[in-house]
Amino acid sequence: MPGRGQPWKEGGHVDDTILGEDIKDGTITEVDLDSALQSKVNSGGHTIQDEGTPITNQSNLNFIGTGVTAVFGGEDTTTVTIPGGTGHIIEDEGTPLIDRPDLNFVGAGVTVTDDGEGAKTIVTIPSGADGVGYDTVQDEGSPLTQRGTVDFKGTGVTVTDDGETSKTIVTIPSGADGVGYDEIENTGTPLTKRPTINFTGAGVTAIDDGENSKTIVDIPGGAGASYPPDLNNDFVFYDEFFYPAGLTGLQVHYEPTANSVAVPTDTVGGQVDIETSGVANNVAKINTCGAGLASFDPTKALSIVWRINKGFSDADSAYIIGAFRNLGSFPGGTFPFSSLGSSVFAVFRSDGTGNWFAQLNDGGGLQTTDTGVTTDTAQHVFEIIGDPLVPNIIFKIDGATVATYTTNLPTSNMAVYAGVMTNTGIKRLDIDSLIISNER
Repeated sequence: MPGRGQPWKEGGHVDDTILGEDIKDGTITEVDLDSALQSKVNSGGHTIQDEGTPITNQSNLNFIGTGVTAVFGGEDTTTVTIPGGTGHIIEDEGTPLIDRPDLNFVGAGVTVTDDGEGAKTIVTIPSGADGVGYDTVQDEGSPLTQRGTVDFKGTGVTVTDDGETSKTIVTIPSGADGVGYDEIENTGTPLTKRPTINFTGAGVTAIDDGENSKTIVDIPGGAGASYPPDLNNDFVFYDEFFYPAGLTGLQVHYEPTANSVAVPTDTVGGQVDIETSGVANNVAKINTCGAGLASFDPTKALSIVWRINKGFSDADSAYIIGAFRNLGSFPGGTFPFSSLGSSVFAVFRSDGTGNWFAQLNDGGGLQTTDTGVTTDTAQHVFEIIGDPLVPNIIFKIDGATVATYTTNLPTSNMAVYAGVMTNTGIKRLDIDSLIISNER
């Protein structure tokens, strides 16, 4: 190598001066410069890459960005500082997501634009636009939490997109197969419609008839007697017991046997009071159709309704209200009604104080239930309802079921009966009304 200021020998170079026009884009192009020296001078040195992709080396390297610094550190070193910081946090409805190099916005109608002037990225997520979402979702007027997906379910429900009118069309049929009913009524009175209709009751069945698009509900006894009774189809005995004193000629309807029969003064609707004597074991009774006869068949649909009250509620008075197979002989014997025994009957019974009992016997087996209803002197409605299709016999007091029997059901014809027995002193039974309904 020649000394400083000495001309090159090799290659015949005699000019050691490099002018500005000899440098093009950071490369020495002086033709007289030794080619080996040119190679060293123009060596690329370090490689600059953009995320792994090499870029052309330039004479200047400019670092830009918020907080970026480049400082000459001596000994041919330039220190470049690119702050990391915490960056932005990306959340999904408050839940942080893992940071990624790319952030991709997707969804119908979503737009993302670069605002270079404001140094911002503008993301537009429309609300209520076509196919994007709904402002409010409600269940019969009550707002629900909004979700990304609304799913419509149910038999016959269809959901279609109407792009022409920018609508989602949901069709929920009414009255179609298995979907619902237009009106629900209770004997003509409309009820609030609910998603579920539950049919209950002894012997009631509900089945789906897909072939005829119907729900079939079978309520036993529909062809027989009903309450209130159908006067065109049912045999009905109805008597308010509002008769003058002296009942001669009315034996064909009912027969009172008592020490005293009276119609109380100023009683609304009419009432008959029957009393025992003061002799122990004396019975005052009233029954239909006269001695030895019967008034109804318990193997057919049946309804017996007594509206009645005890004149006394003490340990020396016993009462029977219901139906009995008499054939000329009614309950009696010694207190309290010892002869009831194994007869055929369906009665409410009270032996002195305590509760009413619901009793039934087919002549071979007694069924008895403590109704839990305390005896008193107030007026009550006593019902005995027979359904041969189940079959069963139901006992009710003031509309509430207190006993249901499915065995030892009477099959012999019976007469309606109500009676009071005394152990000592005069006892009384007050009868307001009686309704008998029996399928023909």
